[in-house]
Amino acid sequence: AKPKTTVRTVAQKIIMTVVPWSGPDTGPIANRTRPYQTNTGPS
Repeated sequence: AKPKTTVRTVAQKIIMTVVPWSGPDTGPIANRTRPYQTNTGPS
């Protein structure tokens, strides 16, 4: 369990809630909103 992963998950959740259509790496929601750009950011 990496703390960085937890922080990213929380941050992504906030991003997905506010602007799910913005950002290359927004988590599972990106699969539906931007399937061509899913998890392309730094992991």
